[in-house]
Amino acid sequence: MVSWEVTVIPRVGDGIARVSDGIARVGDGIAWVGDGIAWVSDGIARVSEGIARVSDGIARVGDGIARVSDGIARVGDGIARVSDGIARVGDGIARVSDGIARVGDGIAWVGDGIAWVSDGIARVSEGIARVGDGIAWVADEKLVLSRIQVFNIRGL
Repeated sequence: MVSWEVTVIPRVGDGIARVSDGIARVGDGIAWVGDGIAWVSDGIARVSEGIARVSDGIARVGDGIARVSDGIARVGDGIARVSDGIARVGDGIARVSDGIARVGDGIAWVGDGIAWVSDGIARVSEGIARVGDGIAWVADEKLVLSRIQVFNIRGL
């Protein structure tokens, strides 16, 4: 896990918050966080570095770790576990249940077409974005971007 400090500039356009330096942007009710953490566009959640992708209700985890398609979980390298229709990739990296993909440990998860990133980094609900006191708030949740954490996949 790598951490670093970033400087962010909250911007509001069309009632939508954007933060520069590729860290977090909210557009069309969709949020994404750059630099390999997570982003959501057109209702599709993607987490780079081969951690997880969600498209059309299908969760995919790159690098042969796990794929879930049409309710079928496929595992490469024996990393993912499937139980009760829920695909889990070790250490809370990705979970899929009822067509909802979740990536644990505060990286990103998607439910009902709404994306949010835990640990106070960025949350979007119903396309509402607010900026106050130089800090972006998305759907009454504080957008805190002073500390971004990147999770690297290691052998499990």
